[in-house]
Amino acid sequence: MLFCLAACFLAVIFNVVVTTPPGDPCKVNLDKLTGNYPPLLLQNRDFIFPTSEDENEERILDIVDGSELELFCHGSTKYQDQTYVELTGVPEEKSAKLTCNNGAFFS
Repeated sequence: MLFCLAACFLAVIFNVVVTTPPGDPCKVNLDKLTGNYPPLLLQNRDFIFPTSEDENEERILDIVDGSELELFCHGSTKYQDQTYVELTGVPEEKSAKLTCNNGAFFS
């Protein structure tokens, strides 16, 4: 305990910033999405676009570790009231926010 207090005190005095290295990014293959109306993908309320292609020329989104990705479901006017995100353990809503954590998404 004394060592921790001393280390914290020194960090404040010398303005030392201790950081952990970022984890692996999460990847979303846009060409593998299924369904009649794949979800809209948003970050900070903005649409996001592919950042790279793989060796098969498939469009890939790279989501930075710690970042959120929002899935927003939509559909035709006829079925809009019946359209929702279907994820295990997440309530049925029009959208769901997922967080990238070391290469995997969590709700």
